[in-house]
Amino acid sequence: DDKGKRYLDGLSGLFVVNAGHGRHELAETAYKQGQELAFFPVWSYAHPKAVELAERLADYAPGDLNKVFFTTGGGEAVETAWKLAKQYFKLKGRPTKYKVISRAVAYHGTPQGALSITGLPALKAPFEPLVPGAHKVPNTNIYRAPLFGDDPEAFGRWAADQI
Repeated sequence: DDKGKRYLDGLSGLFVVNAGHGRHELAETAYKQGQELAFFPVWSYAHPKAVELAERLADYAPGDLNKVFFTTGGGEAVETAWKLAKQYFKLKGRPTKYKVISRAVAYHGTPQGALSITGLPALKAPFEPLVPGAHKVPNTNIYRAPLFGDDPEAFGRWAADQI
């Protein structure tokens, strides 16, 4: 920013990896890994590099958040999180808890479940009816809600009422 503070922009686009462009060290690493083992499904098995990466990722997480589940992309990650939440509540004796809250005007992927919580009607319409239980809430950007001015409490009440 204008004061010299540096930020890491973690925003990616559809169907892309946030790894930068033209990074030779990444290309070289991918090449070396491809010579060792190009692909390995980690559904039921693991290999040393996957275990090593999982351990490194778990070390970054706070507290007891130390479980890692690899997916092939964002849509599958969304589907997996939703399924894990549903399974958790079934195991806890609360099988009727299946609803998901997502932000309006947000993209969550193209699989049926992820698409059902996507907030972009034009992407969803050709595939409806979708998975039930998806509810949208407004984005929490008060600066995009001018009718509330600078009153975050009023904006918060309005946003809560949308659920």
